[in-house]
Amino acid sequence: MLTVTLVLIGALVLATEYYLRANDAQRFVRATAIPGLKYELVPSYRGTYKGVEYRTNAFGFRGADFPMRKPAGEYRILFLGDSIVQGALVEEQAAMGAQQVALWHTQPEHARIRVINAGVSSYDANDYLALYQHKGVKFDPDFVVVGLFLNDNFRYIAKEKFDAVARPPRWWERSVLLRTIADVAAPAYGRSFDPAANSDPALLAQIASAIPDAPSVHALVQFFNQRRYPLELITRESLPFVFDLHAWEQVRTPLAELARLVHEHHAGLLFVVLPVEFQLAQGYVYSQPQQFIMTMCAALGIDVIDATPVLRKLQIESGHSVYRQRGDMIHFDGTAHAVIAQTIFEHMQQITTTSTR
Repeated sequence: MLTVTLVLIGALVLATEYYLRANDAQRFVRATAIPGLKYELVPSYRGTYKGVEYRTNAFGFRGADFPMRKPAGEYRILFLGDSIVQGALVEEQAAMGAQQVALWHTQPEHARIRVINAGVSSYDANDYLALYQHKGVKFDPDFVVVGLFLNDNFRYIAKEKFDAVARPPRWWERSVLLRTIADVAAPAYGRSFDPAANSDPALLAQIASAIPDAPSVHALVQFFNQRRYPLELITRESLPFVFDLHAWEQVRTPLAELARLVHEHHAGLLFVVLPVEFQLAQGYVYSQPQQFIMTMCAALGIDVIDATPVLRKLQIESGHSVYRQRGDMIHFDGTAHAVIAQTIFEHMQQITTTSTR
């Protein structure tokens, strides 16, 4: 009897693992023939990931099908970006791009508007350029919005820096089932939190070397202690990589080429810089690389907005984190997407008004 029970349990575990692998995020992507792209989303795909339903259209973008040829009178906005723009962990209509439609329908001249969500997980500045150049331009967008996240410079980080903090996956991380269980248990994350570990002098020195602003370091540590996060979370990726200005300098080339192509096709262009969660902490003021990106965009003649102030304001007003789940300092919730959508809408209106004067 015990043997039968163990066999049944083993079969159930294997079946669950198989099912989860079949619905894992990797199933959403495939190899691509487009030069410069890492991969692309599988066209006409339906699936569920972490409790959220996803669908892609015939072009491999999140959302409903639409004609490639733009109908007369239709105004098209193309969103480029990574998983944040794609709307990871939020429903399709909650993503910042989708929320633009209702906003623009308040404008009589834009009653016929289509937003194309071309965000793809883990894309960076080079992917945005390649996607627009070889695919996005075919949709004849009137305006292009690019969501820049603080890991868009990772392609240019020296390999030895990554190697210095890289670690092999833990044994349980090789299983989709065990990773899913860990995600479900995320609300309990931090129960075994040891605040003394966040006071390690070597760790604090590493953070201070990347963020040379004592009040911001203090605010960051306070934020991590309040959230019961180990500082080790950001020393593997966020620091010092996002603050590597040499790597950001190299991003200038693909961004400049993207701007040239967009303007060549007489479309509007707006970059939106998206923050990590700890940058919203009260007292955190060190705003690199945002300042660097803003200066770089100004030099390239690109309109750009920093989403940090509006998200910080939203978080203060709401009284809780606007990021989707504990331990994930990248993907925010639908209310944050809505605020960013409103900010983009207002900025685009200003651009349109200025250009028609």
